[in-house]
Amino acid sequence: MGPASMVSSVLGGIDFIGFDKRGSSLIARVDNSSTFVSATGDFTQKSSWTFVNMGRADGDTLPLNSIDQLQGTASNEWRLINHRGFVYSATAAPSMTTVWTKIWSPLASPSVPADFAAQYAADPTLCRMDVSGGGVPSPSNPAYVAPDLSVIVTLSGGLNQDGDAAPGVCISTDQGLHFYNRPFLGVPTDVSSPGPIGVYCTDKDHCWAFNGLPFQKGTAYIYGSTNASAGKTSTWSAATVPTGFATAEDVELTGMFFAPDGTHGWVVGNKSRKPLMLRTTDSGKTWTDVSGSVSAAQSDLYGGFALDADHVWVVGRYGALLATSTAQQ
Repeated sequence: MGPASMVSSVLGGIDFIGFDKRGSSLIARVDNSSTFVSATGDFTQKSSWTFVNMGRADGDTLPLNSIDQLQGTASNEWRLINHRGFVYSATAAPSMTTVWTKIWSPLASPSVPADFAAQYAADPTLCRMDVSGGGVPSPSNPAYVAPDLSVIVTLSGGLNQDGDAAPGVCISTDQGLHFYNRPFLGVPTDVSSPGPIGVYCTDKDHCWAFNGLPFQKGTAYIYGSTNASAGKTSTWSAATVPTGFATAEDVELTGMFFAPDGTHGWVVGNKSRKPLMLRTTDSGKTWTDVSGSVSAAQSDLYGGFALDADHVWVVGRYGALLATSTAQQ
């Protein structure tokens, strides 16, 4: 019996979407914005895990939307992004008494900020787009918030997103008060969801965004940036992917992760419902197909974790869990 069963015994069915570090603590992102699940100390022990109510927004409990990102600083400045919802701020750690304030959601009614229409008229580089999108299963990397909150990266033009921002990313460099659109040059314009489905950053400058949707030819791509903290002037360029990957109609990507060195990384998903894994050894500039190493999974892969360049775990459909200590061989 571990943290998953402990939480579900109280809340009922709950899905875990991903995990993020906050100092010496670990935060679990779940499909319920009203619940804060975290651990300190030895994460493998049930006693290290706790769950509390996140607090309230607008005088009511937070909605059931999944948590796309949650981050807090040592001085207890917090940011919460929930799925197709809002960017929230708080000045206290999640608890029953924490008050969350909506600070960004331009397509909400009323919009947040309230004068978004006037701001957009003055500066059309602002991101007029839902906070997030995605499908089922939820992407394991739907957004990024830097540990000091100085850079926040969300998606634009992706699956199930409303708005008219160009396919690419939306970046904030003022702790979520404003987001600016950074379009990806060269992505297809004749498909229903040309924007990325996931984003991953090893720090506030080195970020990657990826897409890949079945039955939409040309949507499989990876774009990267080495200066994401430049916000609306940051540069993003297409990575080199395997031959035929970018034109495939049966590729679906769902997760990305890197080793702590920021050089070795992996992106996972499926190709015709068979496990798909790409690997980079040059910080995301070039990706190669290493799907043969995970064929035992038999079906879709959803995400993974790298302790270092060699020790890697991946998870997938039907409870698949694979591990290796020789990932670079």
